Amino acid sequence: MVIQKILNRLDRQSLNTKLLLIIGFAYLMTVAVGIQSIVAINILKNNIIQSYDIDLLGISHIQQAQLNLVNIDRALRKMAMSSNSTERFEAKKALDVAEIGVKNELMDANNRPTMFSAEKFSHFDTLFVSFSGSVRQISTFLSKSEVFSDGQSIDLFVNAEFNRKINATENALTDIANFKQAEAKKSSELNEEMAVQLKQQMFWLLSFGLIGSIVISGLIVHSIHHPFNALNTSVENLAKGRLNIVVPYTDYTNEIGNMAASLKILQSVAKTLDAERWAKGHEVNLSSELQQSKHVAILSQKFISTVCPLLKALHGLLYVKQDGMLQLTANYGYTDLKTLKQTFQFGEGMIGQCAMEKNPITLSKLPKNYVTIRSGLGESEPKDIFLLPIIHVSEVVAVLELAFMENLGEREKLLLEGLKPILATALYISLRNAKIQSFL
Repeated sequence: MVIQKILNRLDRQSLNTKLLLIIGFAYLMTVAVGIQSIVAINILKNNIIQSYDIDLLGISHIQQAQLNLVNIDRALRKMAMSSNSTERFEAKKALDVAEIGVKNELMDANNRPTMFSAEKFSHFDTLFVSFSGSVRQISTFLSKSEVFSDGQSIDLFVNAEFNRKINATENALTDIANFKQAEAKKSSELNEEMAVQLKQQMFWLLSFGLIGSIVISGLIVHSIHHPFNALNTSVENLAKGRLNIVVPYTDYTNEIGNMAASLKILQSVAKTLDAERWAKGHEVNLSSELQQSKHVAILSQKFISTVCPLLKALHGLLYVKQDGMLQLTANYGYTDLKTLKQTFQFGEGMIGQCAMEKNPITLSKLPKNYVTIRSGLGESEPKDIFLLPIIHVSEVVAVLELAFMENLGEREKLLLEGLKPILATALYISLRNAKIQSFL
């Protein structure tokens, strides 16, 4: 039902509107795909930048912190093994730089704090503070002393407490590095998942655009093809002589409506030509038959018996002017001839009135039982009665009365109009010959 309503609405649109609809939909889908692509690219770009800034750089800072932690141990050992104060000073300076480097790198690495990462960084800070205290104690001790034996130097670093602190600090930093790597991997997986989602969105958007284009194109093609097929069928029917078909789409205001209107005009012209051809053919045939009738009564009966079926008249009477009066000379369809009035004076009754005025008279809305049309199946009353004066030059030679159950068609009207002068001429000639014969 909905699709039919859409098709009916599309059928009424102009061809330009239909083409604009297709082009407009394609343009909108192109813009939508373009916007979606730009959005997807920007999202992935931002995620990659964020991953680089937060995860990869964070891992780099932690690795640098690990290197600085190694440098602290190396500088401390160098102080212990130096033989003079200058070398110890330089080693002490490198130790301080490495210690500050660990703090700064850890601060930069913790650029996306979470509850879990804050806990790890806090744990490392606690261990690093304890480790830094031990380092300062050893470095201070080394700075005050001049020379150490190998055994004394080794004792400073094989201390179980010091080794525990440095190992705990290194493990905590390694734990942070592993955590950062896990976050980087998770971020990468999220980016991959988002890329898949964006790809799926693009796929569905393109699929929707393709399916939508196919559907809209199909509907529009149907709205163009279906009316043209219907009009083509109408043309074929008219060409085959089926002139009473209903031409569709005449109420449309688009190109289809214009074609239907032109076809309607063609149908009307074809009907007129067909009616004229039909009427002319019967006129020629009846004229030939009337010329062969020598007596007025035979001619009159031949005429009315032929014409009534052609005109679809159920009753017919022909009153011919003889001896100054209108005399009933032929009938069609009447069963009770005794009830018919046989003669009329000019001006008497409707027959005489028609003859006197020389104008057709139509009787409609007849009184009940005015005239009854009987057949083997039953009886009924006519809808209209036509009274037609038959005039030769300017003289009324007869009055024709016809009763109809339905309105006359166009071709029946043409036939009746064409037969009136033929009948008038034939009656005039027949009456004149009869009058000549009476004098012989």
